[in-house]
Amino acid sequence: MKLLLLPLIGFSLFANVFVEQTVQVTFDDNKHYYLSTIKENKINIDGKEHKVKAKISPYAIFHSDFLEFKFPTELNFAYDNTQEKDGIRIWSLNGDNLSIVINEYNTIYPESFLIKSIVENYKKLQAQITLKDITLPLSKTTLKGKRVIVKMGTYTIYQDVFVLYTKNKTYTFTIQDMIEENKHSIEYLKVLELLEKTLVIKGLKQN
Repeated sequence: MKLLLLPLIGFSLFANVFVEQTVQVTFDDNKHYYLSTIKENKINIDGKEHKVKAKISPYAIFHSDFLEFKFPTELNFAYDNTQEKDGIRIWSLNGDNLSIVINEYNTIYPESFLIKSIVENYKKLQAQITLKDITLPLSKTTLKGKRVIVKMGTYTIYQDVFVLYTKNKTYTFTIQDMIEENKHSIEYLKVLELLEKTLVIKGLKQN
């Protein structure tokens, strides 16, 4: 059986008019069922009636050969391959205050080199930079990284950078958050809790 989630088109009530999001279920014989997400469904399979409830998950899953984790569906996914000829690929998930950015480099870069590059780029913008050692506890391991604290005028940005390696590639997993009144955003706290529970590292190591 294959599940296909249709795009969210909204839900609203006005008199007897409403728009409902449905879930399409496709079986091996290519028979399709469209399941309601607001009421119980009844479907007939091989002459037997089944009651089915469908629910749209508030989470999506980032799948790759090297990382996997859940994230809230309100984050927007983007892929940047404009630097692929230089051996760089970038995936990002972006919200109002928070971003997760995953960089893949087809070569080995020391962590010190990558952090220095980030710092130098911000200094070109006249930003004040502070570095801090941090950890990200996961279910099976704990990642070590650097927090780049960026202050530009009235803005404060935290960039938590974790560097991981295969034999011939470098990956950076960066969590960026806009800090207001010395506090993390609600988005950051929600995502951090998900990462601690669901982030799985596949074949990557830290030096």
